[in-house]
Amino acid sequence: MALGLKLTDGIHDNLGGVIGTSKADVYFHKIKLKVMSDIIPIVGGFSEQLSVAAILGRHGFFDNFTVTFDPCNNPPGLIIERVGRS
Repeated sequence: MALGLKLTDGIHDNLGGVIGTSKADVYFHKIKLKVMSDIIPIVGGFSEQLSVAAILGRHGFFDNFTVTFDPCNNPPGLIIERVGRS
């Protein structure tokens, strides 16, 4: 895998809803996600059965950032803002 992780060493679960089949294997790993100038530790889910490359999950990311989608432009855009934590 491109991140240097052995996929099956992660915590295994089943994935459904975002794939063409009823279920797929997903493996969760602790990773560090770089967003702008911040590095956020998250748990990301990875599956070889997705049709596009993606990191699955939202815990850790949306705890630290707000995302505003703007569908008015072509292509649509988004604004990512850091959430202040005390």
